[in-house]
Amino acid sequence: MTKIVRQEELIRTDWTLGEVKDIYHQPFNDLLFRARTIHRQFFDPNHVPDIHHLT
Repeated sequence: MTKIVRQEELIRTDWTLGEVKDIYHQPFNDLLFRARTIHRQFFDPNHVPDIHHLT
């Protein structure tokens, strides 16, 4: 069974200075990979949004 997790449960506000420094000093490509992995947990990676132009 899949557990549904509210977004509020995933947002952290209790970061320590050491944790922030560790993230800050990570290589850029590692940060991109981490962000992409987390994004794919919540959004369909194959979905292309419809674009409607107003003219």
